Amino acid sequence: MHLPLCVYAGTECIGLAAEGALLCMGFRPATTPDGFRYMVYRPPPTSTSPTSTTAKTKPILFLHGVLGLIGCVPLLWRLRKAFSQRAIVVLDIRHVSLRLTLGGARTVDEVAGTAMEALKIEGMMQAHVVAHSYGVWVLFACVVCLWWVDVVCGGCLFLCVCVFWGV
Repeated sequence: MHLPLCVYAGTECIGLAAEGALLCMGFRPATTPDGFRYMVYRPPPTSTSPTSTTAKTKPILFLHGVLGLIGCVPLLWRLRKAFSQRAIVVLDIRHVSLRLTLGGARTVDEVAGTAMEALKIEGMMQAHVVAHSYGVWVLFACVVCLWWVDVVCGGCLFLCVCVFWGV
């Protein structure tokens, strides 16, 4: 059997497992007009939900790194539980997860633009960004290169090793 084909088949299976885990957590799949996939969690409306967007209810934009979403599933579960009143947008950056991509890999600026587009599609004007590994570069492109400082209202950057240790 051809080894690269086996690698891509394996990473696709891992990616599908991560997507299945997110679906079980209440995330729903969505796509930007240019075909970039992302997942969205929206908290159920309650009578105690605030009507205005405060710092405590602003959404979270999650940008993963080289290992893809599978290593981030425990962290996303904790984020969803800890910030139950916040929406969470998770980009599926396929080329960074070593998954097959149609049309080739995207540049960091393109991924940053897509992240901002996904937020706009979901009606979110600002977001706190949680990023690791490659996601840090995307955050950097969002804030420094593309000047979207009004969209990014906070950030948390971490190493991917922390995901596996449950830190």
